[in-house]
Amino acid sequence: MSLRLVPFDPAWVSTVGDSGAPLLDIKAIYQRPHKDPVTFTVIRDHAGFPEWDTVGGLPLQHHNKWVARGFRYVTLAGRADLVAVFNPANREKGIAPPRDPSTGMEIPFAEFVQNPRTDGPWDGQRHMQDAADQRTQEIAALTADIQEYGRTRAEALRQASDPMYRLPESFMAEQVEDTPQPPRKRGRPRNAPTTSVTELARDEATV
Repeated sequence: MSLRLVPFDPAWVSTVGDSGAPLLDIKAIYQRPHKDPVTFTVIRDHAGFPEWDTVGGLPLQHHNKWVARGFRYVTLAGRADLVAVFNPANREKGIAPPRDPSTGMEIPFAEFVQNPRTDGPWDGQRHMQDAADQRTQEIAALTADIQEYGRTRAEALRQASDPMYRLPESFMAEQVEDTPQPPRKRGRPRNAPTTSVTELARDEATV
Protein backbone atom coordinates (compact mmCIF):
# COMPACT_ATOMS: atom_id res chain seq x y z
CA MET A 1 0.00 0.00 0.00
CA SER A 2 1.40 3.39 -1.02
CA LEU A 3 2.41 5.91 1.62
CA ARG A 4 -0.12 8.71 1.92
CA LEU A 5 1.94 11.90 1.92
CA VAL A 6 0.86 15.09 3.65
CA PRO A 7 0.64 17.68 0.84
CA PHE A 8 2.71 20.82 1.28
CA ASP A 9 0.90 24.02 2.28
CA PRO A 10 2.73 27.35 1.72
CA ALA A 11 0.87 28.75 4.74
CA TRP A 12 3.05 26.58 6.97
CA VAL A 13 6.03 28.74 5.96
CA SER A 14 4.46 32.18 5.48
CA THR A 15 2.22 32.39 8.56
CA VAL A 16 3.72 34.17 11.55
CA GLY A 17 2.58 34.40 15.16
CA ASP A 18 2.04 37.45 17.34
CA SER A 19 5.79 37.67 18.01
CA GLY A 20 6.59 37.86 14.31
CA ALA A 21 8.25 34.45 14.30
CA PRO A 22 6.91 31.56 12.19
CA LEU A 23 3.73 30.24 13.76
CA LEU A 24 4.57 26.61 13.18
CA ASP A 25 7.78 25.02 14.39
CA ILE A 26 7.49 21.81 12.40
CA LYS A 27 9.83 19.51 10.51
CA ALA A 28 9.56 17.71 7.19
CA ILE A 29 11.15 14.96 5.14
CA TYR A 30 12.95 16.07 1.97
CA GLN A 31 14.83 14.47 -0.88
CA ARG A 32 18.06 15.93 -2.21
CA PRO A 33 19.96 15.03 -5.38
CA HIS A 34 22.53 12.28 -4.82
CA LYS A 35 25.87 13.78 -5.85
CA ASP A 36 29.33 12.45 -6.52
CA PRO A 37 31.50 13.37 -3.49
CA VAL A 38 34.40 14.47 -5.71
CA THR A 39 32.80 16.19 -8.71
CA PHE A 40 29.53 17.17 -6.97
CA THR A 41 27.63 16.24 -10.11
CA VAL A 42 24.24 14.58 -9.79
CA ILE A 43 24.43 10.81 -10.09
CA ARG A 44 21.92 9.32 -12.51
CA ASP A 45 20.68 5.80 -13.10
CA HIS A 46 20.99 3.69 -16.25
CA ALA A 47 17.99 5.47 -17.83
CA GLY A 48 19.32 8.96 -17.12
CA PHE A 49 17.01 9.78 -14.20
CA PRO A 50 18.56 11.49 -11.14
CA GLU A 51 19.03 9.52 -7.95
CA TRP A 52 17.86 10.99 -4.63
CA ASP A 53 18.84 10.83 -0.97
CA THR A 54 16.13 11.13 1.69
CA VAL A 55 16.86 13.54 4.53
CA GLY A 56 14.88 14.76 7.53
CA GLY A 57 13.44 16.07 9.54
CA LEU A 58 14.50 19.50 8.43
CA PRO A 59 12.94 22.69 9.85
CA LEU A 60 10.14 23.55 7.45
CA GLN A 61 10.47 27.27 8.18
CA HIS A 62 13.61 27.10 5.99
CA HIS A 63 11.69 25.49 3.14
CA ASN A 64 12.74 28.09 0.56
CA LYS A 65 16.39 27.50 1.40
CA TRP A 66 16.03 23.76 0.92
CA VAL A 67 14.30 24.24 -2.42
CA ALA A 68 17.06 26.59 -3.57
CA ARG A 69 19.54 23.80 -2.91
CA GLY A 70 17.61 21.43 -5.15
CA PHE A 71 15.71 19.64 -2.38
CA ARG A 72 12.09 18.58 -2.80
CA TYR A 73 9.49 18.22 -0.07
CA VAL A 74 8.13 14.74 0.64
CA THR A 75 5.91 14.83 3.75
CA LEU A 76 5.83 15.88 7.40
CA ALA A 77 8.39 14.20 9.64
CA GLY A 78 6.60 13.21 12.85
CA ARG A 79 3.34 12.95 14.72
CA ALA A 80 3.89 16.27 16.53
CA ASP A 81 4.20 18.01 13.16
CA LEU A 82 0.96 16.45 11.98
CA VAL A 83 -0.82 17.45 15.21
CA ALA A 84 0.32 21.06 14.75
CA VAL A 85 -1.10 21.22 11.23
CA PHE A 86 -4.45 19.84 12.44
CA ASN A 87 -4.57 22.05 15.57
CA PRO A 88 -7.98 23.84 15.56
CA ALA A 89 -6.38 26.84 17.27
CA ASN A 90 -4.41 27.59 14.11
CA ARG A 91 -7.45 27.85 11.85
CA GLU A 92 -7.98 31.53 12.56
CA LYS A 93 -4.41 32.10 11.36
CA GLY A 94 -5.21 30.44 8.03
CA ILE A 95 -3.73 27.01 8.70
CA ALA A 96 -6.18 24.18 8.14
CA PRO A 97 -5.94 20.42 7.51
CA PRO A 98 -5.26 19.32 3.92
CA ARG A 99 -8.23 18.89 1.62
CA ASP A 100 -8.93 16.23 -0.95
CA PRO A 101 -8.61 18.00 -4.35
CA SER A 102 -11.31 15.81 -5.89
CA THR A 103 -13.96 16.45 -3.23
CA GLY A 104 -12.82 19.61 -1.46
CA MET A 105 -13.37 17.87 1.87
CA GLU A 106 -10.82 17.90 4.68
CA ILE A 107 -8.80 14.70 4.89
CA PRO A 108 -9.15 13.02 8.30
CA PHE A 109 -6.13 13.04 10.61
CA ALA A 110 -6.11 9.23 10.81
CA GLU A 111 -5.45 8.87 7.08
CA PHE A 112 -2.01 10.42 7.50
CA VAL A 113 -1.01 8.11 10.36
CA GLN A 114 1.15 5.83 8.23
CA ASN A 115 3.57 4.24 10.70
CA PRO A 116 2.08 1.90 13.34
CA ARG A 117 5.25 2.11 15.44
CA THR A 118 5.35 5.91 15.71
CA ASP A 119 1.74 6.85 14.88
CA GLY A 120 3.29 9.42 12.58
CA PRO A 121 3.12 10.29 8.86
CA TRP A 122 6.53 8.93 7.86
CA ASP A 123 7.49 5.34 7.05
CA GLY A 124 10.88 5.03 5.40
CA GLN A 125 10.51 1.47 4.14
CA ARG A 126 7.20 2.13 2.44
CA HIS A 127 8.59 5.30 0.89
CA MET A 128 11.54 3.35 -0.57
CA GLN A 129 9.17 0.86 -2.16
CA ASP A 130 7.01 3.67 -3.55
CA ALA A 131 10.11 5.33 -5.02
CA ALA A 132 11.18 2.07 -6.66
CA ASP A 133 7.71 1.56 -8.13
CA GLN A 134 7.66 5.12 -9.44
CA ARG A 135 11.05 4.69 -11.12
CA THR A 136 9.84 1.49 -12.79
CA GLN A 137 6.86 3.43 -14.18
CA GLU A 138 9.11 6.27 -15.37
CA ILE A 139 11.36 3.86 -17.25
CA ALA A 140 8.36 2.10 -18.80
CA ALA A 141 6.97 5.46 -19.96
CA LEU A 142 10.39 6.45 -21.36
CA THR A 143 10.64 3.19 -23.29
CA ALA A 144 7.16 3.67 -24.73
CA ASP A 145 7.98 7.24 -25.81
CA ILE A 146 11.19 6.13 -27.51
CA GLN A 147 9.31 3.50 -29.48
CA GLU A 148 6.50 5.90 -30.44
CA TYR A 149 8.27 9.23 -30.93
CA GLY A 150 11.97 8.43 -31.22
CA ARG A 151 14.95 9.37 -29.11
CA THR A 152 14.97 13.14 -29.66
CA ARG A 153 11.33 13.66 -28.72
CA ALA A 154 11.50 11.30 -25.73
CA GLU A 155 14.54 13.16 -24.43
CA ALA A 156 12.93 16.58 -24.94
CA LEU A 157 9.85 15.54 -22.97
CA ARG A 158 12.01 14.80 -19.92
CA GLN A 159 14.04 17.98 -20.32
CA ALA A 160 10.87 20.04 -19.79
CA SER A 161 11.11 19.23 -16.07
CA ASP A 162 14.80 18.24 -15.91
CA PRO A 163 16.89 20.47 -18.23
CA MET A 164 20.03 18.40 -17.59
CA TYR A 165 18.41 15.14 -18.65
CA ARG A 166 20.19 13.16 -21.35
CA LEU A 167 19.34 9.72 -22.68
CA PRO A 168 22.36 7.47 -22.05
CA GLU A 169 23.77 5.63 -25.06
CA SER A 170 23.80 2.41 -23.03
CA PHE A 171 20.05 2.68 -22.44
CA MET A 172 19.42 3.23 -26.13
CA ALA A 173 21.49 0.13 -26.88
CA GLU A 174 19.25 -1.84 -24.52
CA GLN A 175 16.21 -0.68 -26.47
CA VAL A 176 17.71 -1.95 -29.73
CA GLU A 177 18.50 -5.32 -28.16
CA ASP A 178 15.00 -5.64 -26.71
CA THR A 179 13.20 -4.65 -29.93
CA PRO A 180 11.55 -7.73 -31.42
CA GLN A 181 12.88 -8.55 -34.87
CA PRO A 182 10.39 -9.25 -37.69
CA PRO A 183 9.96 -12.96 -38.36
CA ARG A 184 12.04 -14.33 -41.20
CA LYS A 185 10.00 -15.16 -44.27
CA ARG A 186 9.70 -18.84 -44.90
CA GLY A 187 9.77 -20.21 -48.43
CA ARG A 188 11.87 -21.87 -51.01
CA PRO A 189 15.24 -20.22 -51.49
CA ARG A 190 15.89 -18.70 -54.88
CA ASN A 191 17.36 -21.21 -57.41
CA ALA A 192 16.58 -24.12 -55.05
CA PRO A 193 15.82 -27.42 -56.80
CA THR A 194 12.16 -28.37 -57.00
CA THR A 195 10.43 -31.74 -56.99
CA SER A 196 7.11 -32.09 -58.76
CA VAL A 197 4.22 -34.25 -57.62
CA THR A 198 4.76 -36.44 -60.70
CA GLU A 199 8.40 -37.04 -59.81
CA LEU A 200 7.45 -37.97 -56.26
CA ALA A 201 4.89 -40.47 -57.54
CA ARG A 202 7.43 -42.00 -59.95
CA ASP A 203 10.02 -42.29 -57.19
CA GLU A 204 7.57 -44.01 -54.85
CA ALA A 205 6.61 -46.49 -57.64
CA THR A 206 10.21 -47.51 -58.17
CA VAL A 207 10.86 -48.18 -54.47
